[in-house]
Amino acid sequence: MLAQRAPDAVFRLDDRSDATLLAQLQAYVGLIPFDTSGNTWADFFFMSGLTPDSLAQVFANTDGADGMLLPQQAFLLAFLQLLKTPRALLNALPLAHRNLYYRSLLGLDERPAQADHVVLGFTLSPTARACFLAAGTLFDGGDAQDGAPVRYALDDDVLVNPSAWTDLRWVQPDPADSDPTSPTMYLSATPYEQGAVAWPAAGVRLFDSSTTQTSVISGRMIASESLGMTSGTRQFSVTFSASVTAADVTVAQVSAGDVWLDLALDPSSPLSGTTLIWVLSQDAPAISAPQGLDGMTLDVPVMRLGSIAGKTVPQITALTVTVNDPAALRYSTDSGVSRPENISYPFGTAPVVGNSFNLMLPDWCGRSTTIDLTVTPNWIGLPTVDFPAWHAGYDASVAPASNADFVVSPLLVSSVGASALVPPGGTGTTTQPLFASTTGAPVAAPLKVRLPAELPVSDSEPSDPCDWPRWVRFELTGRDFGYQYYQTHAGTETLNPPYTPQINSMSIVFTVTAAGFTQYQLTPFGYIDGSAAAPSGGAKSYLYVGLTDGTPGETLSLYWKLQSPQTLTIEWTYLNESNAWISLEDTLVDGTQGLLDSGLWTAILPHDAANDAPCMPAGRFWIRAEIVRNAVSNEGDIWLQDILANAMTATLDAPETVPADHFRSPLAAGTISRPVTPNAALGSVTQPWASTGGAPAQTPMAFFAETAQRLSHRMRALTWRDMANLLNAQYPEVFDAAIPPADTITKLPASVTQSLVVIPVNARKDNQDLLRPVFSTSHLNEMAGYLQAHDSAWATIVLKNPTYRDVTIAYDVEFNVNPDYGYRQLKERLTLRYMPWILDGQRGVTVGNTLDFYGIMAFIESQPFVVEVNDMTLDGARVSVEADVDQVLILAWPDADTRTFAIGAASTAARLSPRTRV
Repeated sequence: MLAQRAPDAVFRLDDRSDATLLAQLQAYVGLIPFDTSGNTWADFFFMSGLTPDSLAQVFANTDGADGMLLPQQAFLLAFLQLLKTPRALLNALPLAHRNLYYRSLLGLDERPAQADHVVLGFTLSPTARACFLAAGTLFDGGDAQDGAPVRYALDDDVLVNPSAWTDLRWVQPDPADSDPTSPTMYLSATPYEQGAVAWPAAGVRLFDSSTTQTSVISGRMIASESLGMTSGTRQFSVTFSASVTAADVTVAQVSAGDVWLDLALDPSSPLSGTTLIWVLSQDAPAISAPQGLDGMTLDVPVMRLGSIAGKTVPQITALTVTVNDPAALRYSTDSGVSRPENISYPFGTAPVVGNSFNLMLPDWCGRSTTIDLTVTPNWIGLPTVDFPAWHAGYDASVAPASNADFVVSPLLVSSVGASALVPPGGTGTTTQPLFASTTGAPVAAPLKVRLPAELPVSDSEPSDPCDWPRWVRFELTGRDFGYQYYQTHAGTETLNPPYTPQINSMSIVFTVTAAGFTQYQLTPFGYIDGSAAAPSGGAKSYLYVGLTDGTPGETLSLYWKLQSPQTLTIEWTYLNESNAWISLEDTLVDGTQGLLDSGLWTAILPHDAANDAPCMPAGRFWIRAEIVRNAVSNEGDIWLQDILANAMTATLDAPETVPADHFRSPLAAGTISRPVTPNAALGSVTQPWASTGGAPAQTPMAFFAETAQRLSHRMRALTWRDMANLLNAQYPEVFDAAIPPADTITKLPASVTQSLVVIPVNARKDNQDLLRPVFSTSHLNEMAGYLQAHDSAWATIVLKNPTYRDVTIAYDVEFNVNPDYGYRQLKERLTLRYMPWILDGQRGVTVGNTLDFYGIMAFIESQPFVVEVNDMTLDGARVSVEADVDQVLILAWPDADTRTFAIGAASTAARLSPRTRV
C-alpha cells in the first residue's frame, strides 16, 4: 500500500524549470535601468520579441536554433547552462542526506523480492506404495518472460501415500433446542460422500442451515434374526429395564435392505410402562438386514428406537415378534397343493382318521429360537347345533360326546419320519381339538404348537409343504366324522349327514421371542456398544472427515482451503478399533490455526485406527474435529472451498533471480504439473489454486516513502493517520482506513475510544457478499489488538466495518430493445458503475459516497438501448442520497419489482469462488 502511494519523482530543493528561471530573471532585471530613456535590462536581454518561454524552448532544443540569436541572449543561455551543475548538486543533497540517514545510520534498505507460495497435491504411480519428497525438491513453474526458469521448492518433507479424503459430515446442535447451553437435539449432514454426493465446485459452508440436514436420532438399536419377517402384520413387543412413555420414543423403525420402515404404535400398546408394542402393516415390504443403510455392515435385521428430541431410551431387556397372516404360507391337503384363502377340504371330502393338511412358511426356517404357532381354520358349513345333537341316532361308538371330540395330532414331518409337536410351554397332550368344548353350534378352536429351532431352509422354497425338508402336519386322530356309519345306515335310519370339514381361510399367528439379541447405542452416523453410557454431544459441533486407501501409521497431509469468520476452539480425534474417539493431538501440526485460515494440516494416523468401527460408516478411516463455536452475530460459518490430500506447500526458489514481471500476477492454477527432476514413484502433481503472497523488490521511492512514514509515527498509534499507516503496513488485506472528519477529531473533550472504519481489499474479505465486503469480528479484534499494543494505555481502539445502506432505486424506462433484456442490462451496468468493487478484487468500497440523482439519470439515458427515462426515484424521492462518513451506499432493487434480475455471469462466478485471507 505504501509503495502504491509513493511519489513519482524525487524530492528537489530547486525544482524550477528553465522557463521559470528566465521569467524570474526578466522580472528582476526589469527593475534595473539600462539607459536614460527609460529602457531596462529586461528590454536588452529579451529584445526582438523573445520571451522567457521562447528562449527556454531554444535552450531545450539547440538543434532547432536559426543562428539569429543576439549575443546577449546567447550569453544568457550560456549562463543558464552553467547553473545546471550547482543546481544538480543542490538537488542531490536531500537524497544524499536520506541515504546517509536511512542506510548508513539506521541500516535500512529496500525489501528484496518476496517469494510467492503454491499448494501442490501428489498422487502415486500405480506401482508405488509410497514416495518420499524431501524439502527443497524443485517443481517446474514454467519460464518468465525473459526465459528465466521459475522453480518452486517444497517447504517441508512429504511422504506421499495412497490416502484420499472421501467424506465430509457434520453434527451440530439443533437451533430448535430449548436449552442451547446444554442441548439434547442435534442435526446431521453429509454434504460430500464419494460416489454418492459430489463435492460442490464452490465449496461448502460448514454447519450451514441451508444445507440438507436431518435430525439425529438418539436411542438404542437391537440386531436380531428374529426381526426378519417377510410378510404379514408384524407386531413387536419391546420390554425396557425402566419405565418409558410412547412420547419419549418418537422414532421406531426396522431395516429393509437400504431403507428404514417406520413402525406405528400398536393400538393395544400402553402409552407408558416397561413394555411398548409397535406394529408394521401387512402391505409393508420384508424386513431384512441393512444393505448400505447408514453405513451399517450387520448381517441380521435391526430395529432402532429413539427420539430426535434427545430423550433417553432405557436398556432393552426383551423382544417378542408376532406375525399375523403371513402372505407366503404354503398349504396342502392329501389331495394336493391349495391356497388357505380358497375353499378347501383340509381332511378330504370323506375324511377318515389319518387324513391331514400340511403347512410350511419360509419365515419359520433357520430360526435360532422356538416358534409358537397358532393355526385357526375358518370352518364353513358348520351345524347350527352341537355335534352330539347333530349326530343323534348314530351309534354311541361313532357319535361324539362333545364338540371337542374331533381332534388332530400336530406333527413335524420329514422324509424319514414324523415327531409330535407339543403346545407352547412344552406340556399337555399331543392331540388338540378342532372345535372348542362349548355347547351349541361348534366354534373353531385354535391349534397351538411350538416349532423347534433351526428348521432347515429350502433353497427353492417349493409351493408344496411336503417338498420342504420338514413341514407341519395336522393329522385327524381318534375318531372321524362318521362317514362310514352314515353310508351304511342312511337308508334304514333318519340321520343327519356327517359334517365335512371345509374352510375358506386360515388364520396363522406365530410368535418368536428373541434370545441373545445384540443391543447398541445409536450415534449420529452409526452405533456403539449397548452397555456404554448414552453418548452426549454437549454444546459443541462435530466435523467428520473420511479417508480411504491409506494404512495406519502413515502421515496424513491435508491442505484445507477455507475462510473462517471466527476463532474456533478445536480438539482433533480419530476413531480406533475399540469404536472410540481418541485424541490425535500428539502428532498433529495444524497450520490452519484451528480452521481459522487456509493451511496445511498433518498428523500420523495411529496404528489402532479402524476403518470398520461401527460408530461411523465402514470402509474409511475417520478423523473428527470437536468444535466449540463462538456466537458471532451475522457472520456465518467456515467456508470450506476444498481439502487436498497428500499436499505440501512450495515457495518460489531464488526470487531475487526472477524478473519483476513474475510478481505482477499470481502463478495461474494448473501451471505446475511435474518436478524438475523426474521421479518414477510420483504419478501426478496438481496445483489446484493460484499462488499467493508474492511481491517484487521494493523500489527506492517506495523505500523512502515507507521509511519516512515509519520515522513519522515511530511505530506509535498516536494519531489517526498513524493508525491508518500502521494498518496498511502490517495488513496487506486492508485497502484503506477511513479517518473521522476534522470536527470529530478536534472535538473536546477527546473521546477515550478511538473508532476507525477499516475497508478490506475485496479479494481478502472475510465474507462472501461481493457488494458488502467486511472483516470478521476476530479479524477486526486482531488488528485492533495490534494497534492497541502501539497506543496509549489510556486509549481504547475499536475497529469496525463500514455500514452498508441499501438505497432502493426504481425507474420507468422506454427501450429500443426487448424490455426484459433492457432492464436486465441496465441493472448490471448500474451495478458495475456504482459498485465497481464487485469485479475488482484488489480494490475496496468507497466510504461516504454519494448517489447523484441527476448523474444516475444521465448515465441511464446514455445507454444505447435506452430511448427515454420516464421516471426515477432513490429511496422513493427524486433527490440525491449522501452517505454518512462511515457508510457505503448500495443500489438495491425492490423485491416486488418483476424486472429484478441477477448480476451477470462474471459477478456470479466471483461470488461462487471465495478468496482466502492469507
